[in-house]
Amino acid sequence: MVNEISKGKIAERVLRVLNSGKDTVEQKVKQQDAELAVAQARDKALFLYMSLRKSEGFHDFPMDILVEKEITATRVGNIHTAKLPSRPLSLFSGNTGIHAMFPSHDVSLEIIPASNNHQRLYYNQEAFSMEGMPYYVPFQQDLKIYNFEGGKECKILVQYIQAGEAFTSDEYFCVPPEIIDDVVAQALQMLGMQKQNAEDRFTDAKE
Repeated sequence: MVNEISKGKIAERVLRVLNSGKDTVEQKVKQQDAELAVAQARDKALFLYMSLRKSEGFHDFPMDILVEKEITATRVGNIHTAKLPSRPLSLFSGNTGIHAMFPSHDVSLEIIPASNNHQRLYYNQEAFSMEGMPYYVPFQQDLKIYNFEGGKECKILVQYIQAGEAFTSDEYFCVPPEIIDDVVAQALQMLGMQKQNAEDRFTDAKE
């Protein structure tokens, strides 16, 4: 099933505008190029969108920008480690685009975030143990989970902002409908120069 708000559908809209309805052999901007531009434009538009919300006093993550993935946390020594299946989009300092994390069997037990330098900053201080609360430290797609009483392997649910290129062409694209026009405009701007250069090369080759 193809979602109406998908990377592929938005890319088709971009191509229709960019190519003025023409489908000619010299047309060098293809669906794949448009989808990449749409992915990059969406990530940029999301940063502006979330920055505006933050400046207006909103600190939540709208549900239509989040994906939810179930991952496996494996005990290694006295901590658990896990890996996100796709790259999270880091919007602001101090987080990596992760909204919430909790065991699949108990969604009331939130695993709280800590910064990458938490271990160094609070070594030998009370804050180091986070008062016994389970917490995670992210680095790229890798997660280290501390104070977590799960078994050798346990399932974790993670809600996060997934980078645009990680979406397939047909799945829901996780972009607020109100900024889709901004995504299209940005993608058109990115592709315009590419298309012009391709057409110039085609003309030169014919001559």
